[in-house]
Parts: sequence; structure tokens; C-alpha cells
Amino acid sequence: MAFNFDFDNQMEIHMKTAFLATLLALSMTALPPAMAANEQDAHGDHHKVETTATATHAGRGKVNSVNLQAGTINVTHDPIKSLKWPGMTMDFKAHDPALLKDLKPGDMVDFELMKMDGAYHIVKISPSAN
Repeated sequence: MAFNFDFDNQMEIHMKTAFLATLLALSMTALPPAMAANEQDAHGDHHKVETTATATHAGRGKVNSVNLQAGTINVTHDPIKSLKWPGMTMDFKAHDPALLKDLKPGDMVDFELMKMDGAYHIVKISPSAN
């Protein structure tokens, strides 16, 4: 009985197996960055938000106080669905402090927020139409 070992066929099988193992390993290293697309907001670990570099989020609320020197405003806002925030009272920094110059406590406002330097800043604000 003659035993015939096909060395070339065995080498081809080993090379295909090594190639597939390498391909699988490389594809798994690409998963964590793709899964990291959700970003945690500044209000707790139970809020997950998908954002892009230029995403803005619309809000409506009542002005409680304005600090023109600091460029900040305190607002009690309605829920902001795009950020999955409930209604709450918050301080916001204005991207341009001049946005706040005509506002006073008690004003109802519509505003837009954008994430900059790890915090949400007001980039647009105006008295509410209603």
C-alpha cells in the first residue's frame, strides 16, 4: 500500500486558514471604534446621544438670569428630545455673549445648543414666538 502525501495541497489549506484567521482578527479590531459612535452627555451616564461635529439641538425655555460679563444664562427648559434631556434648569455659556444682551429674567426663549469643548453652548437664542 503506497501512501501519497500531497504537500502542495496541505500548504494551500494552511495558507488559506492563516489568511482567514488574520482577516477575522483584523475585522474584530475595527469593531470598538464603530461601536463608540454613541457619546455620553454631560448630565449622567444614563443619557446616550449620537452627535456630529456640527449637530445643533433646539430648545425652549424661560430665562431665570443673565450674566453678560460671564456670557452665561440660566434657563428652565422644556425636554430636549434630540439630547434625551428631561426639562430642567441649567446654566449655559453663550458662544457669543452678545447673543444675551437683550434678554431678561422671565423671557420665554427658543435656543439652539451645540457641543463645544465638551459642553453645550448656546449658538442661537431669540424670544419665543408664542
